[in-house]
Amino acid sequence: MTMVVMLGVIFLLITRSRDPNTWAWLTNDTGPANQPDSLVSNGEKNNKEQATGSSETSVSAQAGISKAKLPMSSDVTDEDPEEADAAKEQFLAVIDGTEKLEPQEMFAYNRVLSWVQNQTFAEMSRRAGKDVAFNKFYQSPDKYRGQLFKFEMTAQLIRDLDEKYNGDELFDVWGATDESGVWLYNVVIIDLPKAMPIGRNIKEKADFAGYFFKLQGYQPAGAKPDAKPLKAPLFLGRLIWRPAGNLRARASDWTWGLFLLAGFVIFLLIRWGLLLRRGRSRLFETPRLQAKPGGNPVEDWLEKVETDDVDESAERDNLHGD
Repeated sequence: MTMVVMLGVIFLLITRSRDPNTWAWLTNDTGPANQPDSLVSNGEKNNKEQATGSSETSVSAQAGISKAKLPMSSDVTDEDPEEADAAKEQFLAVIDGTEKLEPQEMFAYNRVLSWVQNQTFAEMSRRAGKDVAFNKFYQSPDKYRGQLFKFEMTAQLIRDLDEKYNGDELFDVWGATDESGVWLYNVVIIDLPKAMPIGRNIKEKADFAGYFFKLQGYQPAGAKPDAKPLKAPLFLGRLIWRPAGNLRARASDWTWGLFLLAGFVIFLLIRWGLLLRRGRSRLFETPRLQAKPGGNPVEDWLEKVETDDVDESAERDNLHGD
């Protein structure tokens, strides 16, 4: 039983050790060394609506941000009534479903980026709406444009836009939420968290807080030239990375540890039960005759019996004599 329990513990350790994320905290690895060309695995491409790749549209590059003079950021945000009213007018020029930002959209785009730059993730998170559903942005983009939202996402592709907004680097992130499934969100963020992987085919958990801007059109990998573009809700904001190897352990990290603890407790109980049973059995054990060195156990026993009989006869004679 001891051997079986220990083998089970070793099996759990080996199984857990095969997961690279178990050792992420020991390394400074920033992500996979080789990134495939597609956004998701080949096994997911059979879904005709599956977004297996982003549009390869650099949101800022195709919009000409590098050539445009970016407005200097101030300390205002959407909480300022005049700023909010000015944004509403600029939002009228936003066109949903295009595969690149149009020149007339850049005024609203830069204004929202200035709001993000003037706030921390925590400040936006406190005011952000938590009711995030893919369909509500897809069906009613005008209703939610410019509003703050917060949600958890799994980043599948991250690219450096090679652009800066008033000194802050911009990054293009594509990913999904548990609710959206295969449907992608596109977020443009200011300042990527330190050591967060950049590339394709990654699966990194993150918390996002930011403003909904528009429905961004994109072509999935392998789409035909005349295919109708898919649409992803485009947000502008900030992102907090939740790496698998950090102190905020996943539920699975605790599960395997509990299995090991339970196995160890069962092992101790079994050992204690075996020892207790062995102790009780010794109490009822028949004493064994110890044979003399070189003697015959049977002859020794017969000799002992005869000696006992003689002693009993002598005692009876003495009693009668008295």
